[in-house]
Formats: sequence, structure tokens, C-alpha cells
Amino acid sequence: MNFLLAIQLLEIIFKSPNKFLNLSNRFNDSFQTVKEIFYNLHLPFMIHFPIVILFSPYSWYSYFLKNLTIDKIIIYYFLFPLFVYCFLILFLVFFDKLQIYSQIPTVGLKKHYFCSYSSIVVSASMVFFIFHPFVGFIGLIVSFIYSFLISIFLWSKYLNKSIKQLILEAFLTLSFFLFFIFLVVLILNILNSYKELKRFGIL
Repeated sequence: MNFLLAIQLLEIIFKSPNKFLNLSNRFNDSFQTVKEIFYNLHLPFMIHFPIVILFSPYSWYSYFLKNLTIDKIIIYYFLFPLFVYCFLILFLVFFDKLQIYSQIPTVGLKKHYFCSYSSIVVSASMVFFIFHPFVGFIGLIVSFIYSFLISIFLWSKYLNKSIKQLILEAFLTLSFFLFFIFLVVLILNILNSYKELKRFGIL
């Protein structure tokens, strides 16, 4: 993990996204896969998320005054935001992959992960959950929109595509991504139903 580099990247994304386009080759030489990008740049922010929930005044308020049990607080204030975060990050990674594979294959083609880099804003925004879950989700959605617009801008500059074309591809990506999620959920439900029917001796 490289917390200092993550802070520097966050500053670049906010102040001058166009500057990142010139630095992208340097970053790609350091991190060549999405896994490396997430571990070195996103994880330094995400490892603080459990601490954010632990020290959130609203979590303690919910526990003492709203009589919510610890397990419900973990589910509603920790696991559910984490699920939404993972969904948004996976979509951005999926969009990156689509842009990479849409290029004409050439020898030594460099893979750029503009969405994966710009989505560091989304990871950093998880700190807003310390105030209130609603504030956290607003910060998460706003940061996702900002991150995605930045990545569309960067891909547009790099591939010489129009913004309109990339937005249309984004909707196509979202459709494929949601269909994939639906397919996985459907298969899991079928397997669960099969196990239940077998347990009751129906099958």
C-alpha cells in the first residue's frame, strides 16, 4: 500500500485531471493490473472504513437511543454501504475492460485503467459515512459521478472518441453489467431453491 501516492493521485484527479493523462504511463509502469491499483491506491482509504463506522456518532446514537443491535448496525451501516461501493467499483472496472478490449490489438499495447485510477475519489468518499449514512451515500454517489465523468474525459482524450459515444457505451456497459448481476442472482436463487426442496424431500 502506498498512502502517500494515493493522496497525490487524489489531488491530481481533483485539481488537474488532464495532468493525469500525461502521468498515466508512469502509473501504468508501477501498477499493471487492477488488483495492484486497488491494493496500492484504494486500500489505504478502505482500511479506514471500519474505523469510520466505529467512531461514527450516529452509530453510537443508533445503538443507545434507537435500540439497534450491533448486528443490525453492522449490516445497515457497514455491509450495505460496502456492497454499494463494490458494485460501483466493479462497474468502473468493467467499463475500463470494455475500452481496453475495444482497441485494435497491437504489439506492446499498453493497458490503461483510467476508471480504476479516477475511482480513488469513490474510495476516499467513504469517510463521509462518519457523519450519517445518508451523507455517506450522497458523497458516494456524487464521487462516483465525478469519477466516471473524469474517466470518460480521459478515455475520450486517449482514444480520440467523442464524449457522446463513450456515454452510449457506458449505458451499454451498465446493461451488460446488470444482466450479469441478474444472472448470478438467478443462479444462486435456483441453487438455493433446489437445496430447500431437496431438504424437504420434494426432490
